[in-house]
Amino acid sequence: MTTAAQHETFVPEWDLADRLRKALRSSDVSVAQISQALDVSRQTVGNWMAGRARPTRATVVAWALATGVDLHWLETGQAPAEPASNGEIGTPPGKRSLNPLMRQQLFGS
Repeated sequence: MTTAAQHETFVPEWDLADRLRKALRSSDVSVAQISQALDVSRQTVGNWMAGRARPTRATVVAWALATGVDLHWLETGQAPAEPASNGEIGTPPGKRSLNPLMRQQLFGS
């Protein structure tokens, strides 16, 4: 009797750098805009997104606000345990939009 070869598979975890990139990609915020909103250079943003440096928690909070992604997901990679009924927490990235006033304050547009 022959059996099929068993292959071990794995699901790679996304680290913070991956989630920062995904947050930008899922929003309409560019690297130039996020660097301006956070008052850092584009090189610093690039270092965070490449995993060469780690942003502070305050920066991660600001990143979540600027891109409209869930902060818990951005920090941990896990979806929130209980989605809110108002659509703000637990809504998939890219499905929320920034409050227009916040967008104007962050990006001047």
